[in-house]
Amino acid sequence: MMYRFHPFHGNRPSPQSYMNQQRVLPATAPDTLMASAGKTLSLMDDAKLVLARINSSREFASKLMTAAQQSNLPEVHRLLQTIPTRVQPVVSFNPDGVRFVFDEKLGQVDCCHLIVSVKWNEF
Repeated sequence: MMYRFHPFHGNRPSPQSYMNQQRVLPATAPDTLMASAGKTLSLMDDAKLVLARINSSREFASKLMTAAQQSNLPEVHRLLQTIPTRVQPVVSFNPDGVRFVFDEKLGQVDCCHLIVSVKWNEF
């Protein structure tokens, strides 16, 4: 016996009936969105500095990769601190590559996260 309000029973409203209902939305105030976009642009500048250093210096890239492969997080952080970024990224790595997460706050609230993943293996 099927229950009357079972999720697969035919008596439930169709998705189209929900779409026909008028929703009252608050007025748009794009100030927070605009501020978050501005902060993210700054994070992109920091990410560009990190990527430019990795791209332009074989010695730096090799040291960073070696330290990461040895799970030497203090050395990875020390190397990244030689790059003049406003925000130091949170770093994680695996056998395939490295991941940088650049975070920013808008007041007391996390507003932006820029995640950059860079591959170092050809598998």
